[in-house]
Amino acid sequence: MDLPPLVTEITQHLRSEVVTALGRPPSALYLYGSVALDDFRPGTSDIDFVTILDEAPSAAETEALASAHRRLAGRFPETHVDGIYSTAAELANGPYETGVHAHEGVVGVGTFERLWVTWHGLVQGGVTIAGPPLRSVTVGTNLAALSAWVRGNLDGYWREGCRAASVPGSPERDQALKPELTAWTVLGVTRLHYTLTTGHITSKTGAGQYALKVFDERWHPIVEEALAIRRGGDPPSRFAKAETRRDEMLGFCDMVIADAPRPPGETT
Repeated sequence: MDLPPLVTEITQHLRSEVVTALGRPPSALYLYGSVALDDFRPGTSDIDFVTILDEAPSAAETEALASAHRRLAGRFPETHVDGIYSTAAELANGPYETGVHAHEGVVGVGTFERLWVTWHGLVQGGVTIAGPPLRSVTVGTNLAALSAWVRGNLDGYWREGCRAASVPGSPERDQALKPELTAWTVLGVTRLHYTLTTGHITSKTGAGQYALKVFDERWHPIVEEALAIRRGGDPPSRFAKAETRRDEMLGFCDMVIADAPRPPGETT
């Protein structure tokens, strides 16, 4: 696929910074997320990467990578370059280990993005920037584990977030008035519904298109609102009041979480 010019420029700098930090080129560099799903929006989307190394970075190399990502964030402040540093063995076995990651210009060690959704995203349509094509690489996948993680994310992060925004006077309720929270929530929960239903990964825009096909027309205005916000600019709202939009968003969130399939054998 043809990458947006900004993505090409940033990934070239990322690879160069890795070489400078480690004194050697990575074995491979892959992209997933919005870039791979053809839904990259400059100024809004992150660039999500997986860098494959011969061995995990040492403490000194991790510090060098931290400096590299600070430079990268300084050069491209409007685009987060987020991802993980992994080995070929971990890529083949699945995301069981902790390791070095970069998130919003900060490098740390932990489980960030070491998720089945990342591994499945690479298999489904990851983009090869350097190294062997992904189709020739062993990438561990596990549909049952993916489904369990997605369902847990819906029942935990999303359900709790929507409940917090439903509490009168809470800071979360005030935050939920923001347009970007509408797009984040409506499209976010729908992406997970899509994965539980199909076993595949979709983009935020793809999730909105899916929602218009599978959910009742009663929910179309809030979905269309979320898609318009996702496209950017300053579109006129379909709702006369931000409070009405928020309430529709929260109702949609509850509906999607309740409607989403559960892995076999799992009960509410």
